[in-house]
Amino acid sequence: QEGVVRFVPMFNGEPVQLNKYYHLPDGDSISFSLYKCYITGVIVDDAADKRVAVEENSYHLLNIEDTATMTIIIPHVARLVWLGFNIGVDSEKSVSGAMGGDLDPEKGMYWAWQSGYINFKIEGTCNKVPARNHEFQYHVGGYAGKDKAIQKVGFNREPSNKTAFVEIQLDKFLSGMDMSKQYSVMIPGDEAVQLAKKFAGCFELRK
Repeated sequence: QEGVVRFVPMFNGEPVQLNKYYHLPDGDSISFSLYKCYITGVIVDDAADKRVAVEENSYHLLNIEDTATMTIIIPHVARLVWLGFNIGVDSEKSVSGAMGGDLDPEKGMYWAWQSGYINFKIEGTCNKVPARNHEFQYHVGGYAGKDKAIQKVGFNREPSNKTAFVEIQLDKFLSGMDMSKQYSVMIPGDEAVQLAKKFAGCFELRK
């Protein structure tokens, strides 16, 4: 028996497709060219045997370009009633040097030991962005002190089946953001922490 968690980036109620144009409320358009996100420290509560299962070596890099990465399999779970995880990589891993698997720096999600792992990357184009080719880039991370950007998320769910769908509402992430001014975040700091908190609020369990 195994539990399954599927992550689905969404925009305006439909699953995100790369390089597809979506309409913004003000009439502008936006498209996404890259979406990567670390899901770590997965914990589930199994209603069948009242067991809390903590996944070992729990580091998953979601990459919308690779459909297989958008699903996490949790073995030995019969009825998944609670799901918790972190968005981002903990400080211990950030300073421990090059890692393998999904933590391999070749995945493009590691700055350096001073700055650590990038929790998530969202890139694309929007015609209101004044940068070259109207490109926006949000590379959000940071693990030290006040720059700590890792976020915890948890959901209760009805255990009617073993598959949990977690939607990531990218339109909610961008709502209220003036993309003509805030279109490039590439280093740890206060701005990154605020975006990390906002991003965590975009994860919703599909009913």
